[in-house]
Amino acid sequence: MTPPAPKKYKMRSQSVKLPPPIADNPFGKLADYYCTGKVLGFMSEPARARTGDVSSAVQDFIDHLQYDRNMSEHTLHGYKVDVEQFVEFLNNECEDVDFPGSVNRLSVRNYMAWLAGTGYSRSSMARKLAAIRTFFRFAERRGIASSNPTSGLKTPRVDRRLPRFLEVGEVEKLLSAPRGESVSALRDRAILETLYGGGLRVGELTALSEKDLYLAEGAVRVFGKGRKERMAPIGRSAANALGAYLSRKHRLSPRKRRDPDALFLNKNGTRLSVRSVHRIVAKYMAIAGLNAEASPHTLRHSFATHLLDRGADLRAVQELLGHENRKCPVKHRVEKLETGTGIEQGEERRYFSGRNGRCDGRRR
Repeated sequence: MTPPAPKKYKMRSQSVKLPPPIADNPFGKLADYYCTGKVLGFMSEPARARTGDVSSAVQDFIDHLQYDRNMSEHTLHGYKVDVEQFVEFLNNECEDVDFPGSVNRLSVRNYMAWLAGTGYSRSSMARKLAAIRTFFRFAERRGIASSNPTSGLKTPRVDRRLPRFLEVGEVEKLLSAPRGESVSALRDRAILETLYGGGLRVGELTALSEKDLYLAEGAVRVFGKGRKERMAPIGRSAANALGAYLSRKHRLSPRKRRDPDALFLNKNGTRLSVRSVHRIVAKYMAIAGLNAEASPHTLRHSFATHLLDRGADLRAVQELLGHENRKCPVKHRVEKLETGTGIEQGEERRYFSGRNGRCDGRRR
């Protein structure tokens, strides 16, 4: 019985035209002549790949990431899409390949060249190469592939950019933008306050449940990357906003509270999605007349920036952000840090006694 073919993913460009020459090309001339067969001349027509047991191999890889490495649902989806897009490229553009057993370094180079020629950014290319590299490490350990074709391939250099952040006055304008006492206004105010007050990732925010709240202590329990659990202090202002929202939310009818465990609900009574939070932040950024390019992650950057600007200890800020690795960089205006100043570990909560109960970074 023939195994099912891997799921198709729509490419950014469905044409097979040669891309124009790219001056800034991390993979040499291959980006101008990606593997269509006729162009490179080593086969007459783009051959269909022998998929073998492709679907089960990719699914075993995703299961490994989920159960052995405890990766988040969002990360799992990204890895699956990136690996299956590589398989799709092999099927459509390259030589007859038995995936993953006979994939070689040239196949991966041709794929990276195709990405560059199609207009993918360097950061996207680096992410996709990392997914393929991780897959083949897994395949090599399981005996599915005899070697790792990504060995020796350099990751495209990604330009490091300082993250965007809001000044303190801009944050105040944004947090005061939601007006009214409707359940949606109270929810949106609580979302903005919690994102900034705790420096949470948007995925951590949407995953919050009511049982994760410790409002009397001014903290929430969050599950970060790899389902790592931590207690995040959010401050008095965010705790008050959450309390006001919960008081109004609990008066809703059961029909509008279909997911009783979720903290933030949408209009259908189910858990609010990450995309919805992005739309909420964009809405109030526009109302406040602020930078339209800001996102929920901008509030996380702003949280760290304001602490560091006021003398917070770098390692303490990393712990507040949920960075497990002590060498993990915090790129939030580190150049303004002064050696020997700032808070010590365990003193984080003193930073939340400033105006309106939000962090002001001062010793007390």
